[in-house]
Amino acid sequence: MRRSSLAILGSLSIIGLLLASPGCEQKNEPSAADQADQANQAAADWCAEHGLPESQCDLCNPRPSGGVRSMADLARGARPAPREEPQCGEHRVPSALCAICLPTLEPWLEDSEEAAATHRGPLLRLATTEAARKAGLRAVPAALPPEQHTVEAVAQVVYDEDRFSRVSVPIAGTVEKVFVDLGDEIEAGRPLALLRSAEIARMRSEIVVAEQKEELARVDLDRATALHDQGLVSDRDILAHRQEWEIAKAERIAAERRLRAIGRGAMSAESTESDLLRIVAPQDGRVVTRAVVPGQVVDAEETLLEVADMQRMWAELDVVEQEAGLVRSGQEVSLSVHALPGLTFEGTVIAVSGSLDPGNRRLRVRAVVDNPSGLLKAGAYGEARISVGRTPAVALVPVQAVQYVEDRPCLFVRLEEDLFETRPIRTGGVRGERVEILSGIEPHEEVVTDASFLLKTQISKGSIGAGCCDVVETLGK
Repeated sequence: MRRSSLAILGSLSIIGLLLASPGCEQKNEPSAADQADQANQAAADWCAEHGLPESQCDLCNPRPSGGVRSMADLARGARPAPREEPQCGEHRVPSALCAICLPTLEPWLEDSEEAAATHRGPLLRLATTEAARKAGLRAVPAALPPEQHTVEAVAQVVYDEDRFSRVSVPIAGTVEKVFVDLGDEIEAGRPLALLRSAEIARMRSEIVVAEQKEELARVDLDRATALHDQGLVSDRDILAHRQEWEIAKAERIAAERRLRAIGRGAMSAESTESDLLRIVAPQDGRVVTRAVVPGQVVDAEETLLEVADMQRMWAELDVVEQEAGLVRSGQEVSLSVHALPGLTFEGTVIAVSGSLDPGNRRLRVRAVVDNPSGLLKAGAYGEARISVGRTPAVALVPVQAVQYVEDRPCLFVRLEEDLFETRPIRTGGVRGERVEILSGIEPHEEVVTDASFLLKTQISKGSIGAGCCDVVETLGK
């Protein structure tokens, strides 16, 4: 034993002399304790059969080429050759990465920074390249996303409700005249129609009676005031007459307000045709609906006309659920409609609904759009693009390329014609037929789209049944 230890120490001394450089500076000698530790480590790592440190011995641990096979090789500066990973003979991939033989893929699918940085995942190799072709596997390069992220949505043009008026009256009557027609540009206060109503006549009569009553009360108050100055009427009588006059005046004012409440611009009470009500425009704009003709009997609250300012319109947008969280008020919108190909209208998001439509699972978003030319018409359909800022995605892939392996979204990246890597990813929003990939893949890497579910079936341990076995057999041919 002593002779063996001395031989080990002697060999280590020779190795140190052979590897030492003449130009090295003199260093402090290690302590006795350090020398003892180094000796123990060296003894544990010694290959007695070949007279080399075992970690350096390529005779005990064969490598493909080169390496250290003797003390002479080590003295000449040779270094161990890189080791090959143990291979799975059945599936012809490294055993540690064999997607079929691994008991679980969960460690590989963890969302870790290391996994995202190395893009390394379980491998699956088919029997032949012909098997991949027969299975219908098709791969396409992951696309590079645009710098400016836009959310696309279906759009419908509607009137700006802040610049829209529905003209109606709260009483029944007969339309006497209509002064405007569909499409006319009008100003606020312009007469639109005349309505004849018995209710109007009654209310005008109430005003006349109230005015006469007020006048009589005023005359009585003036007479009582003159008598009071002569000492013939008491202060109490003056207060009673003043109270009667105040009541009569209030009744007259209330009667006038009731008439004014029915419609703006009512004809004066002095008119000989006291049963007519003149209906006037409540705002500037265009007549967009005319629902009456002369002689038509209308009910209370029935809409007669609609007036809209078309210099500014609203666009109602339906945003898909996956991108609902990206939309905010104030974002810019570009709108195009089917009826006006080649034209775009710029606008701004002004409102975002707080809930999804339970029917189509979409978010309603409202944008205001300038329409100075008046080309946009309510009811027109089109598409809108909402600029939501810089995209967080690193790539775009077809929606059908994403498969879920052990409840984690993955892509199958084609490395060779018959070799595929299971790559865990993080997904973002959906853009039409493509999905955003936030991490796990680089642009231009080829991902399997058509028939990618067949690869998923190959590695899904818990789903192997009669049908899955048929798929495995097909891919192996």
